[in-house]
Amino acid sequence: MIPGPGLHAGFSQMGVSAFTMHNQYVPPVPNPLPNIPGLVEIPGFMATPVSVWTRKTATTVFFDGAPAVQEGHDMGFMIPHFAMPMNTLCAVHTCLSKHKIIVPVQKVKIQGQNMGSYMMFAPGQICADPVSLPTAVVMLLKCTVWTQVTLADIGAMVWTSIKDAALDALWNRFTNGSWAGTNPNASGIFRGGPDIFSRLGSRIFRGHPEVLAGLGDNLITMCREGGFRGVSNIVARTFGQELVSSSGSKALKDLLFDPVVTHIPEISDTPRD
Repeated sequence: MIPGPGLHAGFSQMGVSAFTMHNQYVPPVPNPLPNIPGLVEIPGFMATPVSVWTRKTATTVFFDGAPAVQEGHDMGFMIPHFAMPMNTLCAVHTCLSKHKIIVPVQKVKIQGQNMGSYMMFAPGQICADPVSLPTAVVMLLKCTVWTQVTLADIGAMVWTSIKDAALDALWNRFTNGSWAGTNPNASGIFRGGPDIFSRLGSRIFRGHPEVLAGLGDNLITMCREGGFRGVSNIVARTFGQELVSSSGSKALKDLLFDPVVTHIPEISDTPRD
């Protein structure tokens, strides 16, 4: 058995990426560079207020004075992303970020759901390109509740991680025509969608380049090399694609995929009726 922390939806526990990779756009390169490692996602607080859709916490059970966290809790969106060098897509990835609790404690039920935890301090499933990765850790500033993670819990965690990554790949294929989601001329159902956001970006920034210029010296250089309109186009286009892909994937998982796979037999510590 491995010690597992009792998580709570407060600001004294935060998620941090140990490794991730995302698409980056650094003009004058005409298209985003796919799957570039070296980003850091921090901090993702368990109590992030924008995680209403993805929040899975108790209403009557409290750890350390805050609602106890259940398996599947996601502390995204709006987890800050930093890269070297910083690039325009960091804002996109921040808005659509993910850090999901994938380690269940099946012997401990919180209002009928598995308790969510880590194996000591890892892993959590975080957003990445082309698929999400179980490469996040947790920082515990306050944690007085501890439990034990069993081999069966670890098996269930591996299954959750695999199904999340597999669905991401399927969603890439469905929406982009590429398993890795890197097709610059998308051939999936999203084929014409990015152009809508691209045109919208052009209209927003065409007469207001100072909006982009005020975001920092690095972005000013990028705009100078790639052009204000080019930068705004790629940001708007990619944001649109990421928005549809991320939100669609989450909805598909929550509403369709998860209910189906819960009926597939899996390793469990608890006997089934």
